[in-house]
Amino acid sequence: MPPFSSRDLREFLAADEQLAALRVEVAPHLAGDAGHDLAHAERVAVWTIRLGGGEIDRREAVAAALCHDLVQVPKNSPQRAQASTLSADETRRLLPRFGFSEDAVERIADAVRDHSFSRGAVPSAPLGRALQDADRLEALGTIGIMRCIATGVKMGTEFFDGADPWARSRERDDKQFSIDHFFTKLLRLPATMQTEAGREEAQRRARSLIRFLEDLARELSAPMPILIVDYDPEWPLRFAYLKALLQPAMPEGVRSIEHVGSTSIPGLAAKPVIDVDIVVESEGVLSDVRDALEGLGYEHRGDLGIPGRIAYREPADIGFRHNLYVCVHDSEALENHLRLRRFLLANPDSVQEYAELKRRLAYEESLGISDYCEAKSDFIADCLLNSGMDAAAVEAIRNANRADK
Repeated sequence: MPPFSSRDLREFLAADEQLAALRVEVAPHLAGDAGHDLAHAERVAVWTIRLGGGEIDRREAVAAALCHDLVQVPKNSPQRAQASTLSADETRRLLPRFGFSEDAVERIADAVRDHSFSRGAVPSAPLGRALQDADRLEALGTIGIMRCIATGVKMGTEFFDGADPWARSRERDDKQFSIDHFFTKLLRLPATMQTEAGREEAQRRARSLIRFLEDLARELSAPMPILIVDYDPEWPLRFAYLKALLQPAMPEGVRSIEHVGSTSIPGLAAKPVIDVDIVVESEGVLSDVRDALEGLGYEHRGDLGIPGRIAYREPADIGFRHNLYVCVHDSEALENHLRLRRFLLANPDSVQEYAELKRRLAYEESLGISDYCEAKSDFIADCLLNSGMDAAAVEAIRNANRADK
């Protein structure tokens, strides 16, 4: 059966006279704010039903979505955290007139009260969880970008700080710069989802935000700060796409194409950048591989100070970020990548510890990529030592990752 759609919602309302009357009643309360209008409420209704499935009553889901923004408080108001409580109070007053029982009114009002991000509540009932996730999905994806910018304009917020767009030397302030809101709230939303389907859809929509920020970074010629996101099941699919693109063009002497780095470890939070190693028999193959890669649009960057590994910049027409390296099969650089991958796949506790370290480092706004790599070196070195790697080789890897190398 196809998922519940906006057309299904229209038919559902047409078949329920009282619910249709409720829609007419709330419409004036939702006018004047494109981010919280009737169309927003109806999209939330569709997704509340999708996410709640058989655990919730559809009529209650539609009523909760229509009422969840009944009382609108400006985003920059000190009373913002009270908006959902005020909406819940208004919901209790309103719904008995539209055929809802006392118990149903309480379930709906509780969901309305707890849905708000500003309130910080974690709903305990299925309707509350589905409504909260559905509302938060609206802050992500293409709609989320439009809502963020529109809300910022309404608040008198600038798009970004022209002198320091990524807040490398200032505190982030999303009441002054709309782009800051991506980092203070929007990109953290997938981790707050209460339903499995909500998390999956949130991850999909978060990719749109990341692509938008990457495009902005390119247009500004200002590299993005470190961005760590939850593990995304699309990462192995992206690697598979790259492998299918690369493999037919590879010359004789290429042993394998490997997915390495954090995105190759299921469950590990990471930068949303795929790391790929093309493994070759010997240095004598490097020239032919270079010709093949440049024919695909890759740009040769040299070894960047790492012996046995040649880096390439990705073509602009591939729709996601990735790092591509060509490694000689017996190089320490390749051994580092493969050993770390094997160790993390076999040690889930280390995966969790690594994720926490990466998130902690990413929140240090002034940290550049070189400092970030150096800050991870001790953890990576411990993993490699525990995997049985020679101590001298581990120390060489640690030195290669130092910011002042």
